[in-house]
Amino acid sequence: IHKGENEWNLLTLQDILSHIVVDTTTPLTIKFEGKPLEKIDNTTNKKTLLGFVEGQEIVRVCTNPEFKNSIFLENPRRSLNRTTVNKEILKTLDNVDEKKIFYKLNNGITACCNKITEISDLSFEYQVDNFKIVNGRQSTFALAKRPGSVDDSVSIELKIHEMKNDDEMRLISKSTNSQNKISPSDLS
Repeated sequence: IHKGENEWNLLTLQDILSHIVVDTTTPLTIKFEGKPLEKIDNTTNKKTLLGFVEGQEIVRVCTNPEFKNSIFLENPRRSLNRTTVNKEILKTLDNVDEKKIFYKLNNGITACCNKITEISDLSFEYQVDNFKIVNGRQSTFALAKRPGSVDDSVSIELKIHEMKNDDEMRLISKSTNSQNKISPSDLS
C-alpha cells in the first residue's frame, strides 16, 4: 500500500522469518562473456571476479524459482519499479541501439558468495555457492521485466566477491548502496 511518502507493506510470517534467517542460495553456474579479471584479497585469500555477462544470463538466474527468492535477501533495496531510474533502465532496454551499450549505460551488479569455483577455463563458467546480489536490484528487476528485449546484444557488468564472513558481506552491501539514504530497517 502506497500512501504519500510512507510505504506500508503487509508481511507474512515467511517474510519476517526471511529477515531473521537468511536462506542459503543453492549453487549456481554463471557464464561470463570472456575471461573475467580476478583479484585475490591478500588478507583472506578470497577472490573477486569482475567481468561481463549476457543480460539473458542474469534473467535466467533472477527468474529461476530455485534462486529468485534467496539471491536478493542481502540487498537492502527491493524492486522500486515506480522510480525514474527504473523507467530509464526499461527505456534503454526497449531502445534497439541503446541496449547494445547497456553495459556502458548501467552501473552493473555486485554480488557476494561463499565460494567461487572455475568450471571451465574455455567457456568462462564458474560455480558460485550462496550467490547474493547486494547491489544492482533495479537493473536485475528491469532485465527480468523485459525478457523479450534482452537479446544477445545486451550485456551487463558483474562483480562477485567471495566473502570471509557475513559481516563482510553486509559491509559490501551497505557500502555499494550508499548513493541513496538507507534506513536501519533496510539493513535488517
